[in-house]
Amino acid sequence: MKQSLQLFALLCFLCGESLPAAIPGAGGWRHEELRRFKAAEANQGVAVDAEFFYVIDNHALGKYRKDTGARVGGWDGGKAGRLQHLNAGVVIADRLYCAHSNFPKLPAESSVEIWDTATMQSVGQHRFEQPPGSLTWAVPRGGEWFACFAHYRPLSDPARAQVVKFDAQWQRLASWSFPADLIQRFAGSSASGGGFGPGGALFVTGHDARELYVLGFGSSTFQCRVPGAGAEDSTLECRATAMPEDSTLECRATRAVLEWQATIPISAEGQAFAWDPVETNLLYSISRPRREVIVSRITRGAATIPSAAVAPAAPSGLSAEEKRLGFESLADGQGFTGWEHKGNWVVADGAFHRKDKGGDLTYTARKIPDDFELRFEWKVAKGCNSGVYYRPGQYEYQVLDNVNSPYGENPRQAAASLFFCMAPARDATRPIAEWNEGRIVAQGTVIQHWLNGEAVIDFDYTDPRWAKEIELLRIRGANLAARGALLRLQDHGADVWFRHLRLRTIPADEKLARFLFTPMPIPAEAMRKEQARIEQMLKAKKKP
Repeated sequence: MKQSLQLFALLCFLCGESLPAAIPGAGGWRHEELRRFKAAEANQGVAVDAEFFYVIDNHALGKYRKDTGARVGGWDGGKAGRLQHLNAGVVIADRLYCAHSNFPKLPAESSVEIWDTATMQSVGQHRFEQPPGSLTWAVPRGGEWFACFAHYRPLSDPARAQVVKFDAQWQRLASWSFPADLIQRFAGSSASGGGFGPGGALFVTGHDARELYVLGFGSSTFQCRVPGAGAEDSTLECRATAMPEDSTLECRATRAVLEWQATIPISAEGQAFAWDPVETNLLYSISRPRREVIVSRITRGAATIPSAAVAPAAPSGLSAEEKRLGFESLADGQGFTGWEHKGNWVVADGAFHRKDKGGDLTYTARKIPDDFELRFEWKVAKGCNSGVYYRPGQYEYQVLDNVNSPYGENPRQAAASLFFCMAPARDATRPIAEWNEGRIVAQGTVIQHWLNGEAVIDFDYTDPRWAKEIELLRIRGANLAARGALLRLQDHGADVWFRHLRLRTIPADEKLARFLFTPMPIPAEAMRKEQARIEQMLKAKKKP
């Protein structure tokens, strides 16, 4: 019995999982402070949208212009009011969502409080029943919410803090604890701020340290015992990335643990922060001692961090889930069976590669079903513009180098957009030369575009609120009601690669999961250029 447990402990030791880890370095991430703004409310955190940032105090909010830092509005609930300890905030469409708790009172009470960003009036809340701690931050991702419930000394044990995943109706789905070494770094406090930033990683801050931590959803804790053994010396806990494969042990996962991947030195002394929805590598944070909002740029250099979000190097075949759902593979990675082109595409390393000018690569074996799901992977050369056409006319999932292509300045033309119609919720692309995972879901009048595991577009084109965007698509030449197109991979004059294309018909009785969706705002200069292009299109249509 003891030999099996000792063997398992040795495996944990060899994996480095049971030993305290050194503080991770920056992992290629860099911080550059750009500017500061004075803000009286800079005590708990900051949220940001396309034009304004919202500074958060315990029971007050301030609304400030991003360009000048001028205060243009606010809200104050008063020291004796219902809200006593606001924390982090996030803006979704025209609503500001703030984490709130009754800390330091016990038992812990937590809620998400909601304001109208135009009027700065409170418009709603969600209260957690029996929360597992004091809520410090809550952020949306792919139609779900990730929220941190903190514990602080001397009232509680900081190791009890956890990040909980909820669905859109706030039903609990999963949870993760913080690694022991990071809890020590919190120095008796917890994660004051959190959010998904560049590359899709989870970033968090502590209470006081000038550090931004990069976390992954990595390992779990397993409890193992020898079958038939007594209680004494028969169980062992160990952290590992996968279930132990020792047939003499019975193991079960007891909790998941976040993976501390990098530590980025920053200017802010901890507290809550927010990522800019327009320039997605801009970090808004606060200096509590100076009552200032700090705007910084976070970038990643050549060094990279390990991440579960990185696409596999060489996928092949269909997964068990894809087989169950009825997917079929459209490419075998070896030739062009079912495809037509003019000699400018080649197959290399299992992928279609647009190597020279000559035209699109078209799948001619059958037309795209009316209701379908298409999964594929793509990567681009520097400055590349390409796309996937999936319905008749100008109906395109945009494939783009957002950084180096001029199209990238307009989110309606950026990667994963419904080109010239609908912008994605955020830029979820990976660096050049890395594979991206694309996905298109179309059912009835609903369109979803996915990028690297995130539903970045989800809309019904009959919904009146999208009328302006749909008119853009009509002007460009798309008929939303048309069906029966051939799938086309675009040749737009630059090298692009596609692989692992899988397609399925969505059954009529399948209920499509929907997600919260707010398109990225269009910068003023990009909007001006877009309007000029529209005028050119309309003039061309009038010519005989």
